[in-house]
Amino acid sequence: MIRSTSVVFLLSVVTLLSCRSTLDDRSGESKASALKIPPAGLPPDVCRIVGTLVRVDSSLKGYRADDPCSKAPCEALVYVDSILGYGSSFPVVLSTGVTIRAHFTLTLAPTEQVLPTVKPSFPGLVLGSNFRADLKNMPTLGVAQEARQTFVVDWYEIR
Repeated sequence: MIRSTSVVFLLSVVTLLSCRSTLDDRSGESKASALKIPPAGLPPDVCRIVGTLVRVDSSLKGYRADDPCSKAPCEALVYVDSILGYGSSFPVVLSTGVTIRAHFTLTLAPTEQVLPTVKPSFPGLVLGSNFRADLKNMPTLGVAQEARQTFVVDWYEIR
């Protein structure tokens, strides 16, 4: 009886140690990123990405005169370099290496030029800008293809 208990105990210890070493063996990768845990403070309806601005739609038509998008471009194509995390209720799963449509609510121009009262101000983005941003899903009725999906960007920072 004592001998079988010792064997079971020894096997349990070996099993636990082998599981622990699997997590510890990841070189340079934190456990949080390995498990895809969202960054602290990420709102539930947001996906945080690192992206590159690849195309700007400079058309200012179709916006009300009091809309900032009537003064500076707001629509762009963004290449998704990496996904930093998802909020708990973000409804779409994105992949790295895809290009998405994005609507920048405070325009792609520096906010000091278009919206001088907005604080904190944003520096603006140009083609090739690499930035971190929070995407929100903009529901598009009747559109089934992810490539036609538009995401809203209320916050970004240049990397």
